[in-house]
Amino acid sequence: MFSCQARLRSVALTIAIVAPVMAAHAQTSPAVIGHDTADRSFHLRVGGGTDVADGQNTNSTNALVGVDWEPRGTRFSLRTAVNYSRRAFNNERRESAELCINYCMKSATQLVGVSLDGRFDLMSSRLRPYLVSGVSLNRATLDGEWNLRCDNNGCVQTPGEFTVFRRTSMAGALHSGLGLSFQVGRSELFTEFRYQMVSNGFGTNNPMTLGIRF
Repeated sequence: MFSCQARLRSVALTIAIVAPVMAAHAQTSPAVIGHDTADRSFHLRVGGGTDVADGQNTNSTNALVGVDWEPRGTRFSLRTAVNYSRRAFNNERRESAELCINYCMKSATQLVGVSLDGRFDLMSSRLRPYLVSGVSLNRATLDGEWNLRCDNNGCVQTPGEFTVFRRTSMAGALHSGLGLSFQVGRSELFTEFRYQMVSNGFGTNNPMTLGIRF
């Protein structure tokens, strides 16, 4: 929980420091202001971040590279992207090199896919809050190991013996969220939170992404 809060504070502090400096530079550079992103319909978008719902034993990361189409004079953008996310969980507490205390598990879930969504800017100013909603198709992989042996009658702990498992399938997903962007000359800084529901039993994700759009 502490690490999650620390990451969010770091993101907020970065935006608070960088945005005013870049804004001041843009205001003192007329040649840069003349190349605002509103002059173009297509934009490249890149970003990365973490999952805001990470627990004490969980670490995650996400990244994207995408293209946005925004018709001139509108607040709506149609976006597509290649997305990657990984969530790793580890609750091992060993009393020796061979034995775990109670139930021990390590797992890693990865999603690699393409997304299509829409973005709507709530304002047309340099600082723009916005909403997003869309779908994605992913190749989902779950790798893990635990000290249990399971059958139709339940699971039994197996101290010193781990069962390794792997599951791979295609998984669709729905996502929605909100973001905040800041126009800086030819570019646009953004931070975005999305809630993602993944099919085939892969659960939910809550990615927070920080990036730039050109």
